[in-house]
Amino acid sequence: MAGGGEAAQYAGALGASKGQGLEVGGSRKRRRKAERRAQAHREPPRGRSSEAGGTVMPGPHVSRVRALYRRLLVLHRALPPDLRALGDQYVKDEFRRHKDVGREEALRFLSEWERYAVALWRQTNTVEKMQLGACLTKEQLDDFSEEQIGQLQELMQEATKPSLQFSVRDPATPKA
Repeated sequence: MAGGGEAAQYAGALGASKGQGLEVGGSRKRRRKAERRAQAHREPPRGRSSEAGGTVMPGPHVSRVRALYRRLLVLHRALPPDLRALGDQYVKDEFRRHKDVGREEALRFLSEWERYAVALWRQTNTVEKMQLGACLTKEQLDDFSEEQIGQLQELMQEATKPSLQFSVRDPATPKA
């Protein structure tokens, strides 16, 4: 299937409606209607200034963020238990950390997490043996900040070592 078809299949497999989640075509009229509907259901107006000087993540993004967050947790169900627990915790921490960012950073954040969701969906929905992860080029690594390199290294260490913190045992198995 071509790139757009895979995205449509991905959105459909996760139960995303046409006005929700990844936009794979659809008409402008339908998107505007969905935005108006979402805006009508919001309580207070969004876009207030935060103490940090940025603006709170804009209203129309709130439903998109929630849908993406839920979609990621659903995708993590296909992972081995240790990686699922690690991935779920990482997603929760990152979404919490980026709750009050400006519009530009929010769009970049959503775009990158949507790319991750598509990549994870492709990796977990294959007929061959499931292979998780991606190889990063030197150019990609050069684009990371020192903080991001540190996060990546910590994540790699946690993902490759057996960790009792994220260990999930079958409750039927007696403790040794």
